[in-house]
Amino acid sequence: MPAKSQQQQKFMGLVHAYKKGEVPASKVSSAIKQAAKSMSKKSVKKYAQTDHDDLPKKVSEEKIKSENLVIEFGKSFQKFTRAVHMLGKGITKMTGDKTDERIIQKAFKKHIIPFGRLIDDWNKGQQKNPHLTTERVKDPKLKVGQKIRFKTDPRRLYKLKKITVGNVGIPDKDDPSGTSYMFVAPGNRKEYFTKKTWANAVKKGWLQLESLNERTRMKPQVKKLLKQKGYGPIFGAIDNSKRQLKQMRYSRGEIQDTLISMFGDEDPKILQKIKESINEKKGDFLDSLFPKSKVAKAVKIAHDMGGDMTGAVKKIERYFKGMTLHSKVRDALQQANESINEKKGVPGSVFTIDTAKETSELMTKALKKVAPDIKRGQIYYSDLGGADRVSIVGKFSLDPKKTWANNILENSRFITFHLDNDGTLEVNVNGYPFEMRRKVQMRKSRNNDIKQVLKRMITHFSMLNKKYPEGM
Repeated sequence: MPAKSQQQQKFMGLVHAYKKGEVPASKVSSAIKQAAKSMSKKSVKKYAQTDHDDLPKKVSEEKIKSENLVIEFGKSFQKFTRAVHMLGKGITKMTGDKTDERIIQKAFKKHIIPFGRLIDDWNKGQQKNPHLTTERVKDPKLKVGQKIRFKTDPRRLYKLKKITVGNVGIPDKDDPSGTSYMFVAPGNRKEYFTKKTWANAVKKGWLQLESLNERTRMKPQVKKLLKQKGYGPIFGAIDNSKRQLKQMRYSRGEIQDTLISMFGDEDPKILQKIKESINEKKGDFLDSLFPKSKVAKAVKIAHDMGGDMTGAVKKIERYFKGMTLHSKVRDALQQANESINEKKGVPGSVFTIDTAKETSELMTKALKKVAPDIKRGQIYYSDLGGADRVSIVGKFSLDPKKTWANNILENSRFITFHLDNDGTLEVNVNGYPFEMRRKVQMRKSRNNDIKQVLKRMITHFSMLNKKYPEGM
């Protein structure tokens, strides 16, 4: 870097002479000694060799301050570089592998080089201050009813509901009027924009604007289903979705927007069904298409097969195609399923304090299929949480005892489990390498009865014995 003034050139000339040894230390000031320590020979030589005929005698204080900042940055940068280098060396010594050191160096270069260029540009006066711009943000000219989607969540449609002008706190240099735009999506989700934040979102490509009159296209999977099965399944899905949205307290307009975003409004029949499903009363529309005698029989099937909703739906559809769309049949299926679910998850619904011992013995006998050396006492009940929260716990091995190293159970593929009396089952599979844990672990589950518990356990443990018979 060339010298900026005659004084600086003379000073650097003395520093250069001192570094070469041409001037003794007793004849130079402490400032020259300090500059000689902090600067390389090459940089000092550049300052000293500057032609000083056209240079001013002194440089203004502001320029000196900016140059001092750059020098300070250079010192800090050198210290930081050395620290990163030592960090890489230290990790290499610990691990014996140079890969980590290379990764650190690569990341350091990737992030520090642009920052160094930024400082250099600032020093040269090339970097413009973004806060000093005098340009104002353009008016987006949005109208109430404008629809947008966020590209990160394209299924949710937002509508511009309100434009407010003169909000306190919003006015700035870019938008003196203080305009804000309120967009609302189903579920009373709200997003607010100012002119500035709107321009920024559009520039970064976060938004997907839609025309006020643009039709929502039908999803490919809906088209495929319509082609294969006709309108029946789609109409059923619309009714189910409408009920769920209604339970979530969506308004009629929000339900309609959501259903259109899910199923599209290209097909006139689907659009008509969406509008009718929002405005229909119980018993309207499809109900009049089915004979009352057949509806009564379908309701009886739904109640008789309570808990097996899938089986009931298949049986009713075989009996009379499309019958599950009838409001009474649909309600009967839902009630039958809910009556079973009400019992599920209630303490004491699978076993009680009176039947806990019998249940634990039953589990011991049943699990002998997958754990031949399981013994009585390895599965037992515990009432530490009180009689109302009695549970069954167990610890046993899937391997024969003769294969255990040092005759210790923990040196085999062993299982620990906890079964609450409400049917909640948690199982831990041990004795496998860490990288296999995702393959062998059993998910936490909620069960209706002890038969379902045993079926899940035996199925999973049989799979382990067949696919992964060897542990650690």
